[in-house]
Amino acid sequence: MYFRCMRYLFLLLAFWAWWMEYPKVAVQDPSGIHFIRQTDGLAFVSYYFETDNPFLESGTLNQSSSEGRVACELPVFYYLTAKIYAYTGIYFPILRWLHGIVVLFGILHVFLFLKKWSKSTVMSLSLMLMLLTSVVFSYYAFNFLPDAPAWALVWMGWFYAFRLIENWNLKWLIVSIFFFLFGALLKPTFFIHAVAAAGMWFWGRKELNWSVKNWTQIGLFLITAVLLIMGWSLHIIQYNTANHDDYFLVSTRPIWKMDSDDILVVWDHMTGYWFRDYLAKDAWRLLLGMLILIGFRWRKMNEHLRNALWILTLGELAYIVLFFGQFKDHDYYIWNIFPWLILVMAAFVNSFWEALEHRGIKVFFGCIVLVLGITAWRSNEKVIRWRFAHEEPNLAWVGKRLKNGPEMLLQQGIQPFSEKVVVVPDFTRNGSLLFLQQEGWTLADSTQLNRLSEESVQAATLMVVLDSSYLHFPEINQYWKIQMSDTAQEIFLLRRY
Repeated sequence: MYFRCMRYLFLLLAFWAWWMEYPKVAVQDPSGIHFIRQTDGLAFVSYYFETDNPFLESGTLNQSSSEGRVACELPVFYYLTAKIYAYTGIYFPILRWLHGIVVLFGILHVFLFLKKWSKSTVMSLSLMLMLLTSVVFSYYAFNFLPDAPAWALVWMGWFYAFRLIENWNLKWLIVSIFFFLFGALLKPTFFIHAVAAAGMWFWGRKELNWSVKNWTQIGLFLITAVLLIMGWSLHIIQYNTANHDDYFLVSTRPIWKMDSDDILVVWDHMTGYWFRDYLAKDAWRLLLGMLILIGFRWRKMNEHLRNALWILTLGELAYIVLFFGQFKDHDYYIWNIFPWLILVMAAFVNSFWEALEHRGIKVFFGCIVLVLGITAWRSNEKVIRWRFAHEEPNLAWVGKRLKNGPEMLLQQGIQPFSEKVVVVPDFTRNGSLLFLQQEGWTLADSTQLNRLSEESVQAATLMVVLDSSYLHFPEINQYWKIQMSDTAQEIFLLRRY
């Protein structure tokens, strides 16, 4: 029954994708906000492609760690993309497509979940506008960062966790835990969703009336998932320590370790700078109204949905407190909270909207949801498209400047990944190296030129200078000679004397 309604969802998604200019974005290289994180992810792909290393021996192009070796999230999509490169050559958008496909499956499961509770295609699609009109959601849903596919995976975990409640089947348990595990291996913080789902099962155990064998199976699968996540986290820590790297965050940034001024700065960013990007103003109004109505009808809600909502609410609050410092500069941390938003939508239709007996009143509230969703769309769609076209100052410009970097080097007889290169200035860790298709080091500004005397950096035989003023520094002109100059683009290729 649900799948007959999918055509309406696909029509909405097709219109959404066209309106947000996804066909143009589909072939777009890393750019815009969080260019650094985008190019870091793609650098993992290039490292696998260049070295053909085993799955567990990951790395990036920056040589600040030992031979570039470094680990972060489970690199399954990076590894897969590198294998595709073997047939297509290096083409950055492939990773974007892989992430987008996973997110699409997540969106399909959101629709099916809302349809289950609302029993209305129109209401389900109207509620989904809250997600689709979010700047953060639309921007990262089809991007290079792992947060969006992690969200999709854990949301599918939630979907099958509820499916298990409807009808116990070991298959649904395995599928649910698998998706929770997969999402958490991409982003360990997402494991709070597996814990919340287990809490939902446990608090509803009387009504579920599952056997001891069933609970034993749940316990074994959850313990296995925890051990695998802990094992991967331990691998990251040991691997990065062994290779002398501390670039990727593997610890919390809790609020209690911050002073009052820093807390206020983060809070100002969340409530001011990022607030509209999380959700449009009318979407925030709709969310507030839903929460109020849910509060009035709390006891009338489905027991399992109610348990899921309050347990996950506590989990999300803990997540915000533990990683509060990250919310200042990382809007994509809100992806972990999107599943909670979907549960709020389901709770609204289950506790309030579905309980309305008069059809006219029901249609009235449905129209309110639809109108607020449409106005949210109108208020945010320009911001979303601006994001895709925006070049982040001092960061994404290197991608635009070096878009033809490999061809430039080939004209000088330099093959991809054949020599170590230093790029200056570049505030990113892997941005310029990715577009040049070379391993090496990036120096943010003139204060870092002293690194050129470091033993490891002296392995570099090439230097790319992106600002002619740097050619006058003695650390450069006394030890490097210009091999190629492009004064129009301010690109200078130097070779060590």
